[in-house]
Amino acid sequence: SEMEKFLDTLMKNNPYLYICLANGNEGPGISTTGLPSCAEYVFSTGAVLTSEIARDLYGAPLTRDIIFPFSGRGGEVNKPDVVSPGACVSTVPNFSKNDMFQGTSMASPYSTGVMSLLLSAFTKEYPGLKIPSQLLFKIVRESAVKMDGYTYIDQGSGYINVVKAWDLLKKYITAEEIKNYE
Repeated sequence: SEMEKFLDTLMKNNPYLYICLANGNEGPGISTTGLPSCAEYVFSTGAVLTSEIARDLYGAPLTRDIIFPFSGRGGEVNKPDVVSPGACVSTVPNFSKNDMFQGTSMASPYSTGVMSLLLSAFTKEYPGLKIPSQLLFKIVRESAVKMDGYTYIDQGSGYINVVKAWDLLKKYITAEEIKNYE
């Protein structure tokens, strides 16, 4: 689409711009990634229902984390990049007559928060350096943990993992990978 082409051009021309999007809630069918998450250079997140949230919010005794059935899947495009927790309870005024929310729009802020945490730690640990978005996105993808029972089409690179991402980021900095992404 024109919007995705625009985002790809914008990201190519601005290497320190980070765009993180929800992968869409049209799953579980193949090629159900939503617009504009199909853009190649943006970061897209699918939604996981953790066993703790299933227990606490829904009273469901899950024995493991699962990908929400509605979470958009890849196929035609190489998305989602990762999956993150995608359910929450709102602590803000209730405008929708419901205080429990689920969707990739809940998962994307989680991934964005992980990246913000990594950027904050990076800035403190390596003052004066900047990390290009495509390198950060690569690190978050490469450090994700594969979920059993799901394919790449379902989960992208896997379940986001901030600790592994931080360790990998330090390795890439030591290897001077930043110059390859600027």
